[in-house]
Amino acid sequence: MKKIITILLFSFLISCSGSTKSDCNYITDYYPKIYKAEIQYQLQNYQKAFKLYQEAFNSCKPKNTPVYYEMHKYAELAAILGKEKLALDYIEKNLKMGKF
Repeated sequence: MKKIITILLFSFLISCSGSTKSDCNYITDYYPKIYKAEIQYQLQNYQKAFKLYQEAFNSCKPKNTPVYYEMHKYAELAAILGKEKLALDYIEKNLKMGKF
């Protein structure tokens, strides 16, 4: 019984030590920029919205939240602004995630 507990404790400690803390904080670094980008997108300030999405994506990995679909809108903005390759890259990412 002691061996089983020791093995479980050891495996738990190893699994916890393998996780690394990210420098990203979605609450302070990501979503405030996504909210601002959404406003600019609705106001048709596409260049400003694109820049805000870029800042959010640079601070954290894109989530593509169902309410905002930020990756979809980013791809759309990239296409509107003539950045076709970037638009296609994000369309492909969306398709792989199954959220397009």
